[in-house]
Amino acid sequence: MGYNEKIATIFALICTESEMDEVQLDGKTYYVKSGNRCLPQGAPTSPAITNWLCRRLDARFTGLAKKYGFGYTRYADDLTFSCAEYKADEFKKFLGFVKKTIKAENFTIHPDKFKVLRKGSRQEVTGIVVNEKLSVEKKKLKNFRAMLYQVEKNGIAGKTCNHSPNFLASIKGYANFINQVDPAKGKLYTERVNKILAANNFKHQIVFKAKAKTQAAPKTQAPDPTIPGRPGDHNPSDDSGKKQWWKFW
Repeated sequence: MGYNEKIATIFALICTESEMDEVQLDGKTYYVKSGNRCLPQGAPTSPAITNWLCRRLDARFTGLAKKYGFGYTRYADDLTFSCAEYKADEFKKFLGFVKKTIKAENFTIHPDKFKVLRKGSRQEVTGIVVNEKLSVEKKKLKNFRAMLYQVEKNGIAGKTCNHSPNFLASIKGYANFINQVDPAKGKLYTERVNKILAANNFKHQIVFKAKAKTQAAPKTQAPDPTIPGRPGDHNPSDDSGKKQWWKFW
């Protein structure tokens, strides 16, 4: 990427980790690395690395989609193509080019996660239904609504949400997600959730582990408004009017 070896090595160490073996020696515990370093799943550096790895893939698909009248978006490894109308022969040819491009860029389509979502079916992209307008799946809303009812009736004891260890933070996050996708429905859910949070004295806390008792917690930094969004992020609202969706993972 143009960095000298020393800087590149530092960046590589920041973005990777190795497995650790716990070793006891003279009454002290040490952690010794074992094996090669690898990219940890879910790291904050992952989106930037993914976008860098996919920069040529995005450029090729943007041009290919434009040539055949498709829209192309990507969120992480979720690739989506959409169009209002298509011809079977043209689609078959287009799909062939897509598969060849993915292979040429050293990626692989997951055999169980390729979907053709036509107009009459539920068209879902990155967990959001996009048929006519952005919305959350009805079944998920129904289950969330039923859970809130049980909490309002019997309290939060024994309740779980999305396998999160923090139930209250989880329901707050999901209500915010609904509000982001569908503000009209989200307002009702956030109001109910806020009442539950207030009744249980919920306070969102960020905990920092300091090396010494006198060490101050690091300050959080506000997002820089001058930095544009990640290239290739999926925005289903940009594809208004599209009726057919193809998804590749």
